[in-house]
Parts: sequence; structure tokens; C-alpha cells
Amino acid sequence: MNPRIILLISALIPEGFLFGQNLVPNYSFEDHTSCPNDYGQVERCSGWLPSTNNNDPEFHTEFLHSCGTPTFGTPSNTWGYQLPMTGEGYMATVSMAPSVMLNYRENIYTQLIEPLEVGKHYSFQVSISLADNSRYASNNFGAKLSTSANFPINNICLLAWPSVVTNTDDWTTISVEFVADSAYTHIAIGNFMTDATTTSITACASCPFTLHGYYVDDVCLVNTSGSPFYNCSVPVVVQAIEEVSAWQLSIYPSTASSSSEEVNIQLPWNNATSIRIFDTNGRVVRSLSSVYTPVTIPIANLAAGSYTVVATNPNGLRINGQFAVLR
Repeated sequence: MNPRIILLISALIPEGFLFGQNLVPNYSFEDHTSCPNDYGQVERCSGWLPSTNNNDPEFHTEFLHSCGTPTFGTPSNTWGYQLPMTGEGYMATVSMAPSVMLNYRENIYTQLIEPLEVGKHYSFQVSISLADNSRYASNNFGAKLSTSANFPINNICLLAWPSVVTNTDDWTTISVEFVADSAYTHIAIGNFMTDATTTSITACASCPFTLHGYYVDDVCLVNTSGSPFYNCSVPVVVQAIEEVSAWQLSIYPSTASSSSEEVNIQLPWNNATSIRIFDTNGRVVRSLSSVYTPVTIPIANLAAGSYTVVATNPNGLRINGQFAVLR
């Protein structure tokens, strides 16, 4: 994280402002007990472990870090080449590999810093990139919550990203907003849907690895009930160096009638902003990039119900708000 970015964010937040805390320890795979020098060394990355569900012990996720040997370093390694999203480390994992075994997975997990609170709103996100040497790509990458270190491949999970991610040049951030229905203590990253329900495509017919391989970085899980602001890599409390008025995401009308065809969003900054709108099931129903305040959102095709708006500025700072559509 660039310290100048932290200072910039700090300068814009009133003193004593509390960010939502990232509940994922070692979220960008930086802390390690020793540098990687072989396959399957997830445990060398502090706090992270391989899920044994549907895993052949002969194989598993690779921990990759700039301090590792050339085959297991960053940005260059046995999987290809990719600059880390943050810091110097990331994981390389397999979302499926029918040539190894049915429903084979290389999922990883960690224990959360604190249990989730039932009824509270949370935001989850993780960044992935298709590995250069991976012949195949798939959808359904995501996350699973649990109250124990057990993560079966049973088509039940927090997030199964519906799109096949094929980008090898950069990172793709996938996310979901949700309300906790249990005091979950653990989170796992990977594919928890069966092979039969996962879409597979050939991304690089000449590539040597006959599996679906992805780099993984920046895992973030934040309680957004206490505050609509959060940034996964900023400490929970940011001391301000400049007092400003509290930021708000203004949405009007907040309740739109059937006669209304749009809602308007007033952002608290003038930077280019990405906006995503989620329904109550956590599905993205609108996605906009590089927009400026004010933003007009057509709602003619939205079903009746509540919607959450998440706006992200270029520094990664997020704020959210809600509106409802009546039919």
C-alpha cells in the first residue's frame, strides 16, 4: 500500500472516524514463516491453510512471494507472470481439474479475526487473475463461510462468481454484499460448486497446465453496518489531519414509485468512481465505471425491492447507501 494514499484518505476523514475492519488476517498473503521453495506450501503463509475437502494430497495451492525461489516467486513463477495486487505475495490455486479427479479443488481457508454478527451487513471481495500457463478458465470462483474448518463442495457458498474470468493481464475483483445469518468463524476461498454446475472454457489451447489455475490476492471481509466507509488495506482507525464535514452518499428519491424512471446519486467526491448496485440476494444489477457526480440510474427495469449502492473512488475507499423501488 502506498503510504501517500493512506495519508490522502486520512486527510479526508473526520478525526476519530472508524472504518469497517477487514476481518481476514494476512489478507494479501504478505506475512510468512519462511519463503516458498516448493509446491503446496500454503502453510508457510501465516494464518492460511489448505482445505482438505475434495483435495488430492499430492497437489495443492502454491504460496508465491518475491522472497521465494524463481519457480515460486513474484511476479514471475511456474504459473506465469503477474504483479501482486498488493505487496509482494499471492496464491496460485486451481478452481477445478477433471484430469486429476472429479470435483477436485485447491481451496484455502483462514480463521476470521472475530466471528460475524448475526443480522449485520457485510461486504466481501477478492481479486483473481487467470494464470498465464493455465489452459482452462472457469466460473464460480468465490468464497464459503463456516463455523468450523469444513468446506464441502456442495453448491452452497457465500459467492460463486457467475462469469468466467479470463483476464491474465490484470486483476479482476469479484464481490458480494450480504447479511450474516450465523456467527461464522472461518472463510475459505475457491470454487465450492460441483464440476457439473461449473462452466469451463479453453482459454489457451497451447498452454502447458491442463487445469483451471488462478492467482488470488487481497481477500477482504468488512462489517459495513457500523459505517458505510471501508478500505480493505487501511487500519481500522484513521486519525485525520484535516477536519471536513462527514461524507454521505445522497440518493434521491430514496423510495422510487412506479412512476419514477430513475434515481440520482450524489457522490461526496469529484473523482472518477465505480458504482455497483446489488439486490437483496447480493446480485449485481447495475455496474458503472469511471463516472462522476451526479450519477443518474434508470430503474424502469428493476423489480420491486431494496437495493444497495456501493461507490468506490480511485483510492479504494468505499461508501454505500440504499434505495427502494415500489411497483
